[in-house]
Amino acid sequence: MSHVSASIDATAGMICPAGQPDNQYRPAHAATLARRHLRGYPLKSYQPAPAGQRLVLSGPTDPQQLLAEPRVEERFDTDDYMPYWSDLWPSSAGLADYMLASHLHPIGKHHAAVELGCGLGLTGIAAGLLGWRVVFTDYDVDALIYSTHNAVANGLRDFDARLLDWRHPPADLHADLLIGADVLYEKRNHPALLSCTHALLTYGGIAVFADPQRDGATGFATAAQAAGFELSIGMWPNRHPGNKSARIDLYFLRKPAGSP
Repeated sequence: MSHVSASIDATAGMICPAGQPDNQYRPAHAATLARRHLRGYPLKSYQPAPAGQRLVLSGPTDPQQLLAEPRVEERFDTDDYMPYWSDLWPSSAGLADYMLASHLHPIGKHHAAVELGCGLGLTGIAAGLLGWRVVFTDYDVDALIYSTHNAVANGLRDFDARLLDWRHPPADLHADLLIGADVLYEKRNHPALLSCTHALLTYGGIAVFADPQRDGATGFATAAQAAGFELSIGMWPNRHPGNKSARIDLYFLRKPAGSP
């Protein structure tokens, strides 16, 4: 699958491919998507408070409703795609809480952050509030519409968004900090995720992946070390309501300087 660079009209949550004239693309496509997804679906408001900082996010009231979308059904048939972006998952709240509580600010000129599988954008928003210049990425354009809408709603202005398939990481996207929450749930995706991480991280860059002790994360640490990353594992309290796991596992991957 191809990746598409996107430019953002942050005030409207609209997205158009880079190089496409706004007056040809937005009225016919992005504005329609914005109306359909931010107004067409009944919206649910989330009010997480990572590290005591109150945020407001919007998402579809009933994510199950998206399963009836013809394009979702078609993509499931061809690629086992599911619209997981449409819910607020426990690890996104946990990782945002960790980042803000730990004051994970950028250092010097190293301020480029990329969120993989951004969904509704909570962890990317936390990074933006800490001073990182965030690029929200996801496999689904709907996630980019919601994450950028939510970013603006929480005061972010300097950010970008791109469609991204982990199997085909873009050569022009790089990160000093790479973050991903609830992205380890399918073991078969670990090789692509690690390959994408290696391609996007700058030398000495850090990736942080959060997972609420799902079975699918089993073996990820071993695979990360085998892929050449320096690895450490931590944990963080799970404050996400309704989730049974008592903690969020945090996987810290560092790309050593000079690694191939």
